[in-house]
Amino acid sequence: MSVRLVLVEPEGRINFGFILRLCKNFEVYDIYVVNPRFNIDDPEVVEFAAKGSDLIKVVRVVDSLDDALRNVEISLCTSAKSSDEDDVLRHSEPPEILEEVFRRYSKVALVFGRESVGLTRDELRKCTAVITIPGNPEYNVMNISHAVAVILYLTWRYRGVKRRYLPDVKRLDILNKYFEQVLNQLPLDDRYKDKAKIVFNRFIKLYPLRKGEVTTIYRLLKTLLYVLRTARK
Repeated sequence: MSVRLVLVEPEGRINFGFILRLCKNFEVYDIYVVNPRFNIDDPEVVEFAAKGSDLIKVVRVVDSLDDALRNVEISLCTSAKSSDEDDVLRHSEPPEILEEVFRRYSKVALVFGRESVGLTRDELRKCTAVITIPGNPEYNVMNISHAVAVILYLTWRYRGVKRRYLPDVKRLDILNKYFEQVLNQLPLDDRYKDKAKIVFNRFIKLYPLRKGEVTTIYRLLKTLLYVLRTARK
């Protein structure tokens, strides 16, 4: 099991120091930082990281979220904003979804946004699903280091769960490609297509599909694509 922590444009040295300390607490050593707004070895970072300051040397600073998500099987981003209505991009899962994720995937990225504004919608689209930590509905915005503490504790708690239904990630990516090609054959507006792709990707990545179920969906999409293309000739 490999857990990667990704911080997008962190703004606070003290928070970053606390997060490094948490990574030391919960043995998360794969740390990516996208365009930090300070020097990651700043003395204030070192002070608040305490015995986690030795992790500064393993932090990888990259230019984009795409770079930070390379070679992971699934990515989960956190957001205080969630929606149960038409905005499917912000439909969120409870943190306990991590238990099922760790049963099925061995390379997991956990993505946290800026202290000030969180993650942009484009950044949310790059992640498989959104996690929202429940709390007081009148004020549920947590300090980033506190949110990281909750999520990393759960990674520690669930890391040893029994594995099952291990997906073939490449096959799931093929399903996504076929689904997108099917959508492109249909007279639907781009906004609806975008929603459909988000929903389909989350379904195949989060639902514990078995090999036979993946094969069935693959054959269905492939046949449907053939029929649609033939009908347009």
